[in-house]
Amino acid sequence: MIPVIDFVQYDPAWWDARNGIPTASPANKLITTTGNPTDGKTREDYCYRLAVERVTGKYAGSEYMSWAMQEGHKREPMARLAFEMIKGREVQTVGIVYEDEQKKWACSPDGLMEDAGLEIFCPDAPNATRCFREPKRALSIAGKYQQIMMSLMVTGFDHWFFEVYYIGLKPLIQVVPRNEEFIGKLRDELDSFCLSLAMITRELREM
Repeated sequence: MIPVIDFVQYDPAWWDARNGIPTASPANKLITTTGNPTDGKTREDYCYRLAVERVTGKYAGSEYMSWAMQEGHKREPMARLAFEMIKGREVQTVGIVYEDEQKKWACSPDGLMEDAGLEIFCPDAPNATRCFREPKRALSIAGKYQQIMMSLMVTGFDHWFFEVYYIGLKPLIQVVPRNEEFIGKLRDELDSFCLSLAMITRELREM
């Protein structure tokens, strides 16, 4: 695990660090929650986007953030503080984490501890209510399973904390254990995806 902490997420340096490599947040473009590979246009679009980034050196995705996404990003520091107070643990912010020196893929956790990471979900009121009423479905409602599994793969940790935070309500904090079987399938998909990505990149450079 190689964490980089000298820049802030969403700053220009952060985008540069992610340029052209698969990261944890779009892991659902490669694998389903049941461990099956995705197919079709979504996977292809992701591959093509990363290939263009590798050739041009510039971010090629959409930077659009809905109001709900912007509000959720603003609430993350409050959510981290609430987690620290409830759990009595110090959480470090980090820009990006690579698995190793090859930097083939990475994750950008909402927080890191000595033995675990933290993923924060700051939803709108309807989805917050769904999570609090059905805590067993919270991870599914958030759509964070593949992202957390890839983060566990990159960091090597055995578990990850998942927090649902909404101002005025008690945070929902869950522990997500490492699923070795799923991570093995994810790694296979990443290897296959990266081979395709390298081929497409080569084609673009030769055009």
